[in-house]
Amino acid sequence: MDGLPGAERFLSRRNVVSMDILAPALDHATIGYERKISDGTALRVKLGYIGLWRSEVPSERILRRGWLLRAGPKFKLPESMKKYPALRSRHPLAGWYMSPELLFSYYADPHMQQFHSITPFGPWSSSIAYTYRASAAINLTLGHQLMLGQHITCDIHGGLGYGVRWANGVAVIMNTYSASGEENYKYSHAFLGLNTPLCASAGVSFGYLF
Repeated sequence: MDGLPGAERFLSRRNVVSMDILAPALDHATIGYERKISDGTALRVKLGYIGLWRSEVPSERILRRGWLLRAGPKFKLPESMKKYPALRSRHPLAGWYMSPELLFSYYADPHMQQFHSITPFGPWSSSIAYTYRASAAINLTLGHQLMLGQHITCDIHGGLGYGVRWANGVAVIMNTYSASGEENYKYSHAFLGLNTPLCASAGVSFGYLF
């Protein structure tokens, strides 16, 4: 492949726009941008919209609404020394990498409140109440990005770290907010339990290299 026309042009491409292919199944959409800084360093940013499908009241389509952010530097890990490495593996954005990431999510979580009159035969009424949930974490991510041809990339990654979370501005500590329906999954990352700050993240994305 080294002798094919355009090899230098391929190696000089330094930007990737990507989309997480698993996100829509988990009620959000995520778009990422990656830019090469040097041969072993890049910067990645991912933005997401929360609230594609999930509704507490299906008949009224009252969805969760919010957004997420993932950002951090990306450091390419050393690879095995090959005498004639393939052109695709030589690209600065290809191969195994490590990335310390900042993760943040914020969304409004709707739920129904029902009321009735003092008499058992009185009319019922209901309203929508919202719990505003936020979470932040720092994860150490390990991943591998493949070059599928001259322009298409595939990135598989996973990470572990520590995080905090809030509900209506109150820190969720040691399961004190479980009565409000607190969940471990926060879209940008997931906690490993209600009583621990340990969290994890993972994803698969396809991108366009230019």
